[in-house]
Amino acid sequence: LNPHHIKRMSAALKAHGPEREKHWSRDGVMLGHRLMAFTPEDRFGAGIEHSENGRYVLTGEGRIDNRPELIEELGLDKRQAALWSDSRFMLQAFEKWGEQAGSHLYGDFCFAVWDKEARSLHLVRDPLGYHSSLFYYQCDQFIAFSTAIKGLLAVPGIPRALNEEKLADFLILNHNDHCTTHYQDIYRLPPAHHLRCEQGVS
Repeated sequence: LNPHHIKRMSAALKAHGPEREKHWSRDGVMLGHRLMAFTPEDRFGAGIEHSENGRYVLTGEGRIDNRPELIEELGLDKRQAALWSDSRFMLQAFEKWGEQAGSHLYGDFCFAVWDKEARSLHLVRDPLGYHSSLFYYQCDQFIAFSTAIKGLLAVPGIPRALNEEKLADFLILNHNDHCTTHYQDIYRLPPAHHLRCEQGVS
């Protein structure tokens, strides 16, 4: 992938976040974010969040409902945290609990974290998965992810082959499979799941 591809993905998702667009890239890793503000806290976000020690970079969407509990558990200053976006809480939770961060967050959310030190990408989805979705495509050369399939389909080289078995399940109202999609090689991260992918490791 190259920077042009993240711009194509972002353009495809414009309707999902028309208010603000952010990109970040380094060492072959690219993250993007589009904002559609639903809560007052959404306005506080930078779009792409960076940890104070510089190790983690996060992009996420959704709503965190247990902010007061997190402020206490993370030992945060209440007045300062009141001006934080929900994505900032996601990042703080990941810094403290790592791959278990999703189990400490209540709400409707999904996020991606790049760990510069470990050279690893982490995709996280909330336990219930009512609204926020996270789709991904992985091959030997790269992994790409998006909160909507149209974002992935904007990337040249990602196949669009129809998943006929999934289509058949849809027609008979069989919705037990939460991993596959209507495209053979595009997958959905199930609720309450965490996916780790290390750079250079297939």
